Parts: sequence; structure tokens; C-alpha cells
Amino acid sequence: MENTCKKDSFDGPQVRCAFNLSSRINIHLIFLRPWFFLSLNYNKDRLTAYIDFQLVAFCSQRQGQYIFSGLLTRLLFLMENMLGLLRVRVRRGINLAVRDTVSSDPYVIVTMGQQKLKTRVVKNNCNPEWNDELTLSIKDLNVPITLTVYDKDTLTVDDKMGDAEIDIKPYVECLKMGLENLPNGCAVKRVQPSRTNCLSDESSCIWNNGKIVQDMCLRLRNVECGEVVVQVEWIDLPGCTGISTKS
Repeated sequence: MENTCKKDSFDGPQVRCAFNLSSRINIHLIFLRPWFFLSLNYNKDRLTAYIDFQLVAFCSQRQGQYIFSGLLTRLLFLMENMLGLLRVRVRRGINLAVRDTVSSDPYVIVTMGQQKLKTRVVKNNCNPEWNDELTLSIKDLNVPITLTVYDKDTLTVDDKMGDAEIDIKPYVECLKMGLENLPNGCAVKRVQPSRTNCLSDESSCIWNNGKIVQDMCLRLRNVECGEVVVQVEWIDLPGCTGISTKS
């Protein structure tokens, strides 16, 4: 069990609400009032998320019920308006630009609308291997997803090392087919590099262990050289709208 925060200083009543999830969902801590605490616990093995909240002793039970009711309503609203999650696995960089004396300290930021997720920094390497998983909550499939590489600097602003758009339209088309029980490794769709995408090589949507994933090698724009290898995977969540398989 992973706990996002300690609550040793809180001694009021505790309430736990359990949700069954098919994958990890990232929820930031929320401190609504000085006397209120909320955290998210995630059990990877049991695929269960728990929302715990604790009220300090001087907060009445009625106040606690009111707060919890509002939070639960808000959570259900967010779930109903969310299509699902998109897991972006940032694998590695290839021949990235040099921004320090002889190398770079690259990291990647993936943005979609207001969401902004970051990989770890790999020191002194223009061919870094991140193998980091970033998870976006998807409400609108038409909102562009942008990947930007930066060089980490200590005393100055981080240098930009190029960017690329992650085009998931072909991938979404595959999801809408509603395919089932295909052989592992079966190629559902092949996408060729073109002026409308940032692919540097052919990309395939592959059936893998009951799901469709797409591997992409993205050529970075606005920089002298560099590519980034990523994989995208759709995650359905209970209570979410999901992607319609209707034509």
C-alpha cells in the first residue's frame, strides 16, 4: 500500500471509501481547510484505490458528512466527464542535441491542455533511457498532446531541445473497432510518416496481451537533431464514458 502523505498530526474520525480501478490514477493532495485532510492510497496488486479523509477532533460529524458528500459528488462528476486514461511510456531519446559542453541532461515534459507531466532527468546522455510512464486523463480526444525535451540546468533556465506532437487519431480509430481475442503481436494498423505527423519511421498499432498499444519514434521539431521513442496505451476506467465503438 502506497500512502501519498502522512497524517500523524490528525486525531479526528476517519472515513475510507474504496474504488476498484483498472490502473493507477494520479490525484493530487487536496487541503480544503486547515482542519481537513484528504489522501489517495493505491494498492497495485489488488487494483484498488482508497480515498481516506480525516477530520480533527473539533470538526463536527455533520461538517464532515457535508464535506465528504461534496467531495464524492465532485469525484463522480469528474469520472462521468472523463473518457478514460492514456498512458504514455516515454522510452528513450536518440541522438538528442548537445546543450552543455559535450552532452546534455535531458528530461521530457508531456502536455495536454492544462495537464503537464514530467519524466526524470538523465545526466550527461544524449541517448537517454527514461522508461517512465506518464498518465493523462482524457476528456476530449481532439486536444493535442505535445512532447517537449529540455536540458536541465542548475544556474540558468532549462534549454529547450525540441518538441513533437503525439498524434493519437490513428490509435483511437483502432480502439473504436472493438476488436477482441487477436493473436499477440498482431498489427492492427500501420501508420506512415507524413507532413501531418512527427513520425520518423513507420508506426504500428499492435495487439498486446488483450490491449492495443502503439509504438512511435517521433522526430523532434525546432531543433537540429533528435528523436524520442514512446508508446501509448488506452486505459478504461469504471464509471468513465469510454471510447464508443459505434461507427
